[in-house]
Amino acid sequence: MRSRTVIIVIVIFAIVLGGSFYIYQKQFTISGVLTSANLIPQPERFTELYFENASTLPNATVALQPISFSFDIHNVEYATTTYPYEVYFQDAQGAMTMLAQNSVTLPANGSTVISVSYVFKTSNEPGRIVVDLTSLNQQIDFLLAGKP
Repeated sequence: MRSRTVIIVIVIFAIVLGGSFYIYQKQFTISGVLTSANLIPQPERFTELYFENASTLPNATVALQPISFSFDIHNVEYATTTYPYEVYFQDAQGAMTMLAQNSVTLPANGSTVISVSYVFKTSNEPGRIVVDLTSLNQQIDFLLAGKP
């Protein structure tokens, strides 16, 4: 009688253990299906682009003197991402002068500060400086007034 009880307990234990293992394995499959069907909320993916020390951005050009500024790119895409960028001056007539063009690769949650310096040939040239993350069509800019 006692051996029969032991066998029943072992069988019940095996069934519970096997069922638990089966449910554990299926949870990943169910989770995968729900995720691929966009039924499980995913973190928002985005990129932050902003000027460093925005209050100190240049506001006018002075002939043969550099204007300098920095911008920050912060990768919140949850994956390593390459960011091609262009920095240009656009005058009042729409003509563009390229100030910098490059790309930077950032790991997930990585950030970098990019410094730009450019010497204009003329003073008081009105327009705007544009930083463009070309692959994302994401831009920031600031104005340069015609007079300091």
